[in-house]
Amino acid sequence: MSGQEKMDRRSALKIVGGTIAGLVVGGAIGYLAKPAAPAVTSTVTSEITKTITKATTKTVAKGAATVTKTITTTVTGTATPAVGGIKWQLPPGEKNPTVDFSGVTLKSVFDAGIGHLIEWFKDELKSECGVTMADPEYNPMGQQYQKTMTDLLSGKPSWHLVQVVAMYLGDYVKTEKVQALDKYLSGFANIDAFWADIVPPFREYYCKWGGKTWALPFDGDIHVFNYRPSLFRDDKLKRKFKEKYGRPLTLPQTWDDALILAKFFQEETGLYGMGMVGQRPFNYGWWLDFAAAYGVMYFDEEMEHAFIPRDRAIEASEMFYKFYEEEVVPPGTPTMDISETVTLWQSAKVAMFPWWVDLNEFTARTECPVRGDLGDTLMPGAPDPKWGTIIHRPLMHYGRIFIIPTDIPEECKKAAVYVMVRLASKYYSVYYVADPFCGSDPFLFSHYTEEAAMQYCKPNPYRGTAPDWPVNEGIFKDPELARKHVLTAKQNLENGFPQPCWPGSAKYIDSLSIHVQKLASGEESPKEFVNNVAADWESIRDELGKSEQKEYWKSFVETSKKLGYWPRA
Repeated sequence: MSGQEKMDRRSALKIVGGTIAGLVVGGAIGYLAKPAAPAVTSTVTSEITKTITKATTKTVAKGAATVTKTITTTVTGTATPAVGGIKWQLPPGEKNPTVDFSGVTLKSVFDAGIGHLIEWFKDELKSECGVTMADPEYNPMGQQYQKTMTDLLSGKPSWHLVQVVAMYLGDYVKTEKVQALDKYLSGFANIDAFWADIVPPFREYYCKWGGKTWALPFDGDIHVFNYRPSLFRDDKLKRKFKEKYGRPLTLPQTWDDALILAKFFQEETGLYGMGMVGQRPFNYGWWLDFAAAYGVMYFDEEMEHAFIPRDRAIEASEMFYKFYEEEVVPPGTPTMDISETVTLWQSAKVAMFPWWVDLNEFTARTECPVRGDLGDTLMPGAPDPKWGTIIHRPLMHYGRIFIIPTDIPEECKKAAVYVMVRLASKYYSVYYVADPFCGSDPFLFSHYTEEAAMQYCKPNPYRGTAPDWPVNEGIFKDPELARKHVLTAKQNLENGFPQPCWPGSAKYIDSLSIHVQKLASGEESPKEFVNNVAADWESIRDELGKSEQKEYWKSFVETSKKLGYWPRA
């Protein structure tokens, strides 16, 4: 973010020695309460289910290492006849009679924190459409924005398929160097089924802008609340808690509950009660887990005043700061980076920890003290004083998407859109979101099915092993743990809150992260923090052009109202 990014959470795993894997249980908006395979209206009236048994031998080159893999697996997919369009509903690697991109070579670029989609699936993509996928390039995470933006603005892009972070989509679109995808997507048969499978907030906030589609997702980042199940099962702790508070020892529903539990566990066990990420730039996400639950919105509807209702923003900040003030977070947390927080969790030194959904995924596959004592649940929330309900709003923090440049040949655009659709579809993504060496998180309704949950217990049938992915086996040994993990992701995502993603968001987020660090360290009081960051945001709005920013904000408000995020009157 604005060149401030230090290290992403997946790169941090290499430092702390994690291999990678996860877990447990927690709705308000209810997107995910609908059936996993939503019914859609379509002119396609028949489907053909195919089971393909394949024995595949691949030679995968990765740096100086060459790895040969032979995998025999049975892949079940649904192939839908294409009616007047490009077919996309078919198992990976099956010849697609509706496209031929032979002779087209696509280059791609990713940040170094994400997995190896192109290396794993390039053979299948070539088999089905003829496209050649060059080995991707990787930029350090803190350089991805600057390098890809500079490349786009040059008018001579180096890559055809560009991975960016969702919060920056508006900035990329504003360059007029990103290709709108709508006319290409309209050429796919039964495309409504593709759109219906993408969870609405990812689809509407992170892929669209100004009424057009600019990107497709492949990483559904969401925060969840991680905890140590053994603490909640311990009879001695349960008895002491009941004696002290007059109620059972249960998972927290509110941030007040979480604070009580953090103090109790710290006093009784010597563990730190709660973990937080304090270092910039990611720290803002932890404050938003609180603020969004308190009903705080970035601006009012007219974009005149930032962080409204102001009194609720101050209440949320007071609650956030109590975890620091009462010293239930580890010492040094305001400057603690991601790798340090992972080490604390995996060393079994923390009782509870709000983090991304994959913390327990990679921890479950790491030889560390906390392995085998991992749980996750719905993020705590805050009571709504008007409606008498508890509002949960974990942040949809970060998230990766694909865009394509305008200044590339037309045939490359068509091929790149095809690859984007296929990789985003359930036919490919169900495998990589469950792969411990990828780092992508669920973003489709299809990722919350029984079939998808069981993939967390199996190897990825489309890759072997290499130095960067040295083993290929399921994350979980116990299918029930896989089911609970998927349920937790689903439950948090259906309550998830969008990060800023309109043009200029990088400046707003940079300001917020600076002030969150000051709040956590006690340099600013909760009231000073809210007033100072609100003043900064209003100044940034004016600096970027108030009338233009208002137009961008109007689009964000319309989406928020449509999806039920806008505060109720």
